[in-house]
Amino acid sequence: MGGRIDRERIAVAGHSWGAQTASTLAGARVVGVDGAPGESMADSRVGAAVLLCLPGTGGANLTPMAAQYFPFMTPDFAEMKTPSLIVAGDHDQSPLTVRGPDWFTDGFRLGSGGADLLTLFGAEHGLGGVQGAHDTRTTDESAERVALSSE
Repeated sequence: MGGRIDRERIAVAGHSWGAQTASTLAGARVVGVDGAPGESMADSRVGAAVLLCLPGTGGANLTPMAAQYFPFMTPDFAEMKTPSLIVAGDHDQSPLTVRGPDWFTDGFRLGSGGADLLTLFGAEHGLGGVQGAHDTRTTDESAERVALSSE
């Protein structure tokens, strides 16, 4: 990869659980069953993060099914210091949370202040089709929203 990667300009990006993974490289930590934040996986080489539909906090915010099957869905955003763009849809209703679309803004609201929030109005979890134009999971297809969230 020599000569093809600018090591001074590395960014991470992810959608949904991919955003949760990318957020750990930006400084978010997973809270253990003892209530303490786990080991930091922050990577100093990462200069920016784009987090699409980043899952929010766990605990009482999770549905019983999510709490049972996804105990790792308990992020702590307090140390997420890498400059980040968090993109959320205002119609994103997840079966994993008892809250509404605001759950996907927790990384912005509870972070260290290094993030910006972009809310896409009318967007569901696929943000208009970021996973592919012909994916049957896209129920809110919008080429305009996809272009906006991928530029």
